[in-house]
Amino acid sequence: MVQVEPPHSRDLACDGFSVADGEERNDGLRGKLCVALGRPELATDARFVHHRDRIEHRSELDEVLTAAFATGTVQHWCRILEDHGVPVSPIRHLDEIYSDPHTAAIGMVGTVDHASGPLEQIAFPVNFGGVRPPLRSAPPLHGEHTDEILAGYQEVSVPS
Repeated sequence: MVQVEPPHSRDLACDGFSVADGEERNDGLRGKLCVALGRPELATDARFVHHRDRIEHRSELDEVLTAAFATGTVQHWCRILEDHGVPVSPIRHLDEIYSDPHTAAIGMVGTVDHASGPLEQIAFPVNFGGVRPPLRSAPPLHGEHTDEILAGYQEVSVPS
């Protein structure tokens, strides 16, 4: 089953069908997606031809896509969509990220010092010029910085 994410107002394909990205505005990719889903007629369905049509008929399109994606696993759809030239990437759960040898090999997982002991963290997912920004600090303990933050507010005077 495909993992469903919350809707985004900008890109219809980001509304939960995480196997396809917002590139659905590109007619070529949208056509490829329809063929990959085994529903080539969707590419010419008047309800879905233009982006504005897809927004207007969003609930109907959601039903069609939900039904299609429910027929296979994430692995299945990633393979099918890749085979049809549709950009795709699975959304991983944290346990999958931490245990994946690939994420370790590309430096996506690191360890930081924490008051409770060494803590594995997921690094920033993008690198710049082949360099990934380093992990700099551990998350704070509950309430660790409360006094510092509140002290800053006490110094601010509000005119009456």
